[in-house]
Amino acid sequence: SKLPAYRITDGDIYDSCPVFEVVELNVTEEQHQRAVEMALELTGLVYGVEDCITGGIRDVLGEKVARMLDGFDHKQAINCSGAMLLILRSIWSDFLTGVKSEQVTPAQAWQAVRELKARMEVERDGQMV
Repeated sequence: SKLPAYRITDGDIYDSCPVFEVVELNVTEEQHQRAVEMALELTGLVYGVEDCITGGIRDVLGEKVARMLDGFDHKQAINCSGAMLLILRSIWSDFLTGVKSEQVTPAQAWQAVRELKARMEVERDGQMV
């Protein structure tokens, strides 16, 4: 990819599965630097198993039940969807507002990324960038 860009890949590459989708979001050099800084802040955190449980419960049982899990200690932990959310928020502060990073589900994160990409393309095509 051409830099600066933030590349998001879908698919479980850790289990030797193919990458199904790649979304490239063009960013400025300043935005790229903010994303790198956030990624470095998240480096070394424990994988957020509780985050995954919360997201799974939200998917299966709904928002009300998931809210009851706010007692989980999410500190010093992050999962992949949460990390993606925080990195993108370091660039676009309005990205997926109203959703906590420790409670975001992969489906929510992916839908928001697709919407952001579509919005960026409309703004580019309409010369509103």
